[in-house]
Amino acid sequence: MFIAMHTNEWVMYCHKNTKGDTPYYKHFCLHIDMVKLYGSGDIVKVHLKEDATGTYWGWLRSGHSTPTMIWHDIGLLRMCFPYSLESEEKSGASRRVCLILTELEG
Repeated sequence: MFIAMHTNEWVMYCHKNTKGDTPYYKHFCLHIDMVKLYGSGDIVKVHLKEDATGTYWGWLRSGHSTPTMIWHDIGLLRMCFPYSLESEEKSGASRRVCLILTELEG
């Protein structure tokens, strides 16, 4: 179930992985069944909020209400844009969003 809390907050599902003792999240989708298409592993529900102090990065297309291409590293987001993330933003079609992630229960 998709829950838009405010215009800059979202509840999504994703895979939870770890690198050493540090968790990280990937394959963010609005519906749990979509996350399953990316493979097996632990699926969790998370709350994402746009905030300049966040450690996750996503892409918000103009006219859309949900960020896509959410990554735990700005470099991974940059790889999605062969002509640079900045040139895409200058075109006015979209913008990057910095996100705080909180894992939710259930």
